[in-house]
Amino acid sequence: MKKILFVTLSAVFIIGQVFVCCASAASQSPIKMGAILHMTGENAILGPGLKAALEYRIEQFGGQVAGRKLELIIEDDATNPTISVDKARKLVEQDKVDVVLGPVHGAAAPAVSNFLTASKTVHFPFMPKSIRILGFGGGNIFLPLGTLRSLGYYLGLYAYDKLGYRTATAALEDFVSGQEFVGGAIDAFQSKGGKVIQTQPIKPGTLDFSPNIAAMNQADTVFFWFTPVLSQRFVSQYYAAGKTMPLVIPNCTVLFPKSLKEIGEKSIGIVGSGPYTSLIDTPLNKTYVQNFMKKYNSVHGGRYQRGHSVDTVRRSGKSYGRRHVFGKDHRSSEKSQG
Repeated sequence: MKKILFVTLSAVFIIGQVFVCCASAASQSPIKMGAILHMTGENAILGPGLKAALEYRIEQFGGQVAGRKLELIIEDDATNPTISVDKARKLVEQDKVDVVLGPVHGAAAPAVSNFLTASKTVHFPFMPKSIRILGFGGGNIFLPLGTLRSLGYYLGLYAYDKLGYRTATAALEDFVSGQEFVGGAIDAFQSKGGKVIQTQPIKPGTLDFSPNIAAMNQADTVFFWFTPVLSQRFVSQYYAAGKTMPLVIPNCTVLFPKSLKEIGEKSIGIVGSGPYTSLIDTPLNKTYVQNFMKKYNSVHGGRYQRGHSVDTVRRSGKSYGRRHVFGKDHRSSEKSQG
C-alpha cells in the first residue's frame, strides 16, 4: 500500500522566511541553517518527515538563494528539552549558523528560544507555539504559523456555534502545549456562554488514562490534547471504556492516519483543527503534494509520519479557519492511496 503523504507546511513556509531574512546579506558565504529535529525519543515519529520536507524545499530552490549556497545542519534532540538546548548551543557556537529551525516539542521550543536570546540568532520554531516565547526579548524569534492558543480558540467557537455543544469536560497533557491548545478552546467556548464542568491536567508520559476517563463528568463534548503517542493511547482507552461523548481536539495533527487506523472505525466523527491540509484545492498545493509524493513514495513510511493527519480528513467549513472531521474521507483516502 502506498503511504499517504503528510506535507510539513511549517518546514516549507519557514524555509521561505529564512530566505527573506538572510538573502540580502552582502557576504557570499553559505547561509547556514541548523534544524533541531526529533529523530529519536518520544516524538521520533516527527523527525524524518520534517527532514524530508526541509531537504525537498531546499532542493526546489536549487540549493541556493541570491547566489548563496544553502547549508542545512541537522541535529537530533531525542525529544528532550535539555538536549535541545545543547544542540542549539552547538549550532550557534561551533557551526556558526545564521538561523535555527525547530524544535517541535512544546517544552523544547521555548527552552531553545530562551537560549538563543543572548546570541540573537534568528529562530523559527516549527508549528504554532506559545506567544510567551516572544517575551524572551531578543527580537529574534518568529512565529509565522501563529500561536497554540489561537489554534484552539477558533475550534472552541466552532464547537459552540456550529456543533451546538453547551457543556464540556477537558483532558490535557499538563505542559505548555496541552495547556494552551485546550485553554484556547475553553476560552472561546466559555466566551459564547458554554460551560466547562471539569478540567483534568494529566502528567506527561502517562500510560494508563483509565482513572481520568472513569472520573469524567458527563458533558456534551470532550476537549482534549496530548502529544502523538499519548493522543492515540488516550483515544483508544476512551473508547475501550465505553465512553461516547464526542471528542474535539485542537491541533488534530497529533492523530496520524496510522493511529486512526489502529483505533478503528470509532475514530470517525472526531472533530479537530489544524494549520494545514494537503487537500487544499489550489494549483500550487496540488503540484507540491504530487511532486513530494513522487520523490518520497518509495522511501520508508517514517518519512511520511510527520505532518498533518488532517490530510486524511475532510474540511468542514470556512468561516472558522480550518476544522476537520475524521470521517468518510479518512476511509476513502486510505483506499485511494492503496
